[in-house]
Amino acid sequence: MELLKKYLPEILFIISSLNDGSSGRYKLSKQLGISEFTVRKILEELNRVGLTATSGKSSGRVGNSLTIKGKELANNLSKQFLISKTLPSELIVLLPENMSPYLFVFKSDSKSLFNSNGVYERDMVVRSGGHGAILLTKSDKGWIFPNSNDSNIIMSNTMFSRFNWLLVSLGKTPSNAIRGGLSVIIYYCEDKFLQIFSEINSN
Repeated sequence: MELLKKYLPEILFIISSLNDGSSGRYKLSKQLGISEFTVRKILEELNRVGLTATSGKSSGRVGNSLTIKGKELANNLSKQFLISKTLPSELIVLLPENMSPYLFVFKSDSKSLFNSNGVYERDMVVRSGGHGAILLTKSDKGWIFPNSNDSNIIMSNTMFSRFNWLLVSLGKTPSNAIRGGLSVIIYYCEDKFLQIFSEINSN
């Protein structure tokens, strides 16, 4: 897919969003903070390779939805990461006011991530336009801050049990938070994402 490397963050978000239901270019462009023209170009490529299709009207505009092949891709990606604008109450109490948070939960075996205290990931979010971030890792007893001990449990590890990292990306707007969080998961999971796309396209 020609645009995959250039627009990987946007494509991941679009596939994840469409997995929750049909959506139009306008809404996706606002969520991502990019032009409607760019979203249209990405969707045309996704349509071309059989991952999405136009689906009539969505909020007065032409909507887009996943094909069977696209749903298979979304299912495979969801084993690697999840994005949500809804946060567990245990995380909400940790956040500053007047910020738009987005939750990113993902799998990674990166050695540099296991050695992180969360500052590098926070700075990565900021460089991508966000305002800050909170990073948690999963221990045997629950979700904790990196390099802390199991007595400082933030929430149960039964939540998001198939993942081992959790990032709350903060932004002054939702698009800032989304782009900041995407920059982190792509930094640690890009090769895995590209492998998943390659496997789908070879079927």
